[in-house]
Amino acid sequence: MSRISLSRVFAVTCLAAGFGWSVAAAADKPTENAGPCPDCPKMKAAPKVPAEKGCCAKCQPEKAPAPKPAAEPQKGPPTGKGPGGKDEAFASDRDTFHFLLENHKEIKRTVKKLDNGVETVTESDNTEVTKKIQEHVPAMYERLKSGKGVRYWDPLFAEAFKHGKKMKLTIENTKAGVKVVETSDEADVAKIIQAHADVVSKFVEKGFEEARKEHPVPAPEKKK
Repeated sequence: MSRISLSRVFAVTCLAAGFGWSVAAAADKPTENAGPCPDCPKMKAAPKVPAEKGCCAKCQPEKAPAPKPAAEPQKGPPTGKGPGGKDEAFASDRDTFHFLLENHKEIKRTVKKLDNGVETVTESDNTEVTKKIQEHVPAMYERLKSGKGVRYWDPLFAEAFKHGKKMKLTIENTKAGVKVVETSDEADVAKIIQAHADVVSKFVEKGFEEARKEHPVPAPEKKK
C-alpha cells in the first residue's frame, strides 16, 4: 500500500473516532441544546429536557393512592339451603340464633341425660337474652315437626332433622328461660338427641367458635 493511501486511512479513522467521542460526550450532557418540557406550558419555570427524552413528568398529576380493601366482616356459621330451601321464617330464626351465639356468655345451661333422651334447662339473667331463648326453642321444635331444618351442612343437625318426627318435646318457659324434655322411642334417635344437646352446650360455652364446626353423627346401636 502506498504512503498516501495509509495517510488517508489514518485520517478517516481519526474522524470516525472523533465523531464517536462527540456522541458520547453529548449523551453525558443531557441538558445541552435542551428546551422547555413541551407538556409544561403553564409552569412558570418549566424544566429543560432533551427533545429525545420527552416529558419531564413533573407536570403529570399524582396518582391517587389505591383505596384500601374493605375489612372482611366477621364470619358466622356457614349458610346453605336445606332440602326445602329458605322459608319465610328463615331470616328471623337465623338472626335469633346468631344473637344467642353473640351473647353466649350471658347463658347458663344444664343437661340431664335420660334413658331415652335429655332434660335441659337454658336460662339467662339478661331479660333480652331470656326472651330470645324462649323464641328460639319453640321455633326449632316447629322445624323438627315440619321438616324445614337448618344447618344441613352439619352432619349431626342434618340427621336430627331427618328424624325430627320421631322426637317428642315438651317445652316449659321458666322465669329466666326454658326447660325442655326431648325424647324418642327409638334408641338411635335418642342418641342423636343426646349428641345434639351436648353440641348446644358447646354453643353456649364457645359461641361462634363452635357454631362454625361440623359435628359427627353418633354410631347407631348395635343390634343384638
